Amino acid sequence: MALDRNLVVLLTSGMRSDVFSYLARWPVNTPHFDDLATWGISLPATTVSPAAGPARASLFTGLHPRQHGMLDEGTPAPSTTTWVHQLREAGYHIVSVGNVQPIADLCHRHCPVADVSTLANNDCAYLKQMADRGRLDAVQQQRRTRLETGPFDMQPNPIPAEEDVDTFIAEQAGLAIETMPTDRPWVLIVNFTGPGNDLPAPDRFSKHIDAAALHRGFAPADLAALDQYAEIPYPRTLIQNLNGERISRIRQHYLARVALLDHGLGRIRSALDKHDLGSTTWITHCSDRGQLLGERGLVGHRSLLGPAVTVPLWILPPETMNDLPIRKSGETLAAHRLVGTVDFVATLCAIAGVDPPRGCDGQSVLPAMHHSEVGRDHVLCEYSNRCMLETMQHRIIYDVDTQHPRALFDLLRDPDELNDLVGTTTAVGVLDMLQWQLASALLPLRPILPLNGRSPLPA
Repeated sequence: MALDRNLVVLLTSGMRSDVFSYLARWPVNTPHFDDLATWGISLPATTVSPAAGPARASLFTGLHPRQHGMLDEGTPAPSTTTWVHQLREAGYHIVSVGNVQPIADLCHRHCPVADVSTLANNDCAYLKQMADRGRLDAVQQQRRTRLETGPFDMQPNPIPAEEDVDTFIAEQAGLAIETMPTDRPWVLIVNFTGPGNDLPAPDRFSKHIDAAALHRGFAPADLAALDQYAEIPYPRTLIQNLNGERISRIRQHYLARVALLDHGLGRIRSALDKHDLGSTTWITHCSDRGQLLGERGLVGHRSLLGPAVTVPLWILPPETMNDLPIRKSGETLAAHRLVGTVDFVATLCAIAGVDPPRGCDGQSVLPAMHHSEVGRDHVLCEYSNRCMLETMQHRIIYDVDTQHPRALFDLLRDPDELNDLVGTTTAVGVLDMLQWQLASALLPLRPILPLNGRSPLPA
């Protein structure tokens, strides 16, 4: 097996696709992410689910939620083949850092980090370190506040940047690189908790984000229509009381956490360079879901609106492949068609030279390195009783139980999804066409595991 197929797989939680400084939309500096976007494949992808559990399951299995059976939080994790199984069987040495418990047994080494909702866990390497440093009380108090108020009450962070959970994960990833084997290919899976972990950012990063103008474009939520577009796990009074000052603070801490992860990426790349591994290592990045930061007056991720479901999908080839057209031009690619996170799984398997997990309908995006068109004319996203179809022009959200549309947007004329077309004369012909297209898209997705009693949509 070729030894130039080493893989660093970066997984983030709640990372939108529009929060990097090269896009110049938000006041944040992300030089290391920008470098990946400039010299590799950088595509906006649609997650298969904005619910964290199902989305994570799909990132490892390459299956849609209706295939692996985990349609929402609280349902059992799927016990089916993952791309980690495939790589291990092919002879890869596998190391993971972070909360990837479902595949921990497949790893030759694993540094476990519990979910940020966890207050105490004897198996969590991060909480153990904080206890050893006498900082566990501060971490637990921060997490209690998060559980009570989510991101709505961002207090000054008593935990310095060097003790942050994602800094710890980046540090452990760097240490893991130092001990990778040289006689066989390896994969390092790094699962960060942010930037959508609803924790305040360390002052070292938040003080560099100018919050003065971050309230621009914010408008209070239409509470009567809220259920059409999102499920908010916070008390409604928090949404009702959301104003320009609060949304500025939420955005400031979110962007600061993006910058913190960029610093962590720099640390990982420095470890690769230190051990002369940049010439043999692919760096890949994808996120489980996006995050609403005030769009339609909403905050959170349980939504099928664009910012909650559009995530980065990036592939950076090794330096030994610098004769590729993409690396000669240094241009940032844009998807000509639509890409989903199941395509990330197919791409990982293509890089590694293994078959994707059974049932994965993802398509590798590697042809984009030669400027070939990638993607398809539609992507699917679902959670709970909601199912979304996105085409090159429209996004339609269906209620699985009633089989009626919840929302319809024309993404060409209304990219910010401000005008819901359901109930208008414009929607009449479009709805028939999209329902037929949705049925055609769902038909090939036969369940690999039971659907937990929920019937497919539409009939």
